[in-house]
Amino acid sequence: MDNQKFLLTFTRATRPVSEKLQHRRPGVAEQNNPSTFMDPDRVQPAKKFTVTFSLAFLSALTVLSLFSCKQKNKWIDVDPAYSQFVDAYTTGVVSKTTAISIQLAAATNTTHSVGEEVTDDLFELSPSVKGKAHWVNARTIEFKPASLLETGKQYDIHFKLGKVAKVPVKFQELKFSIQTITPSFKVTEFGLRSSGTKASMTLSGEVETADLEKAAEVEKLLQASQGTGQLKIAWEHNDAAKTHRYTVADIQRLPTASTLLLQWDGKPMQIKVKGGRELNVPA
Repeated sequence: MDNQKFLLTFTRATRPVSEKLQHRRPGVAEQNNPSTFMDPDRVQPAKKFTVTFSLAFLSALTVLSLFSCKQKNKWIDVDPAYSQFVDAYTTGVVSKTTAISIQLAAATNTTHSVGEEVTDDLFELSPSVKGKAHWVNARTIEFKPASLLETGKQYDIHFKLGKVAKVPVKFQELKFSIQTITPSFKVTEFGLRSSGTKASMTLSGEVETADLEKAAEVEKLLQASQGTGQLKIAWEHNDAAKTHRYTVADIQRLPTASTLLLQWDGKPMQIKVKGGRELNVPA
């Protein structure tokens, strides 16, 4: 399954509630930040799509069912009536680096400028997270955690809507949930290739991570050896795509066929993924 970050969108129309937590008109949810792999599955690229409230509700139930066996917290379902006051908010499965955004449906009842830090305590996260909020534009507030969120954890957010918008008492606080990605990775190898000389070969491939990870940490996941000797691995990192290309050079073609052993272990990053592959190196 692909876990995604959602910016859940409220909109309006002239007929009864259409969906994806909308009050009156159909809306759009943005998916980004691919997440946890199932052994692990390949991450799919970000995409935009139109949904109804029914689909949104089913998506929330799916997320809840997937994590209910591991979590005590119940996923918070948001009343569609909030669409009168909130156009969109961050929810679903998100990166540990994510910021939490609230897009209001109308101008606020406060005076502020773009980029201005919010002095009021508008966001409350459980478990508690320190951070700062600021105005992204006239109607959007963003909360940036001071440090990375804990991975594989549900956070419940309480946003004090009544402090920035004139709303009835029952809508004074918007409550919703997010779930951070559980770390994982997948190793792919593209096969042995000639290095341009008869005496040696190269092997290239890719390590794909579920979330953004430090390059130095990713490089600890993989080892290559031929016989009793360890081989050097060169890396090219693409943090935005969460892909890390590796190249094993100087693989010797010996007088008799030999074996190249490629091994990976997620222990340095506290990931429970481990495996290996043997490749035959011709004489």
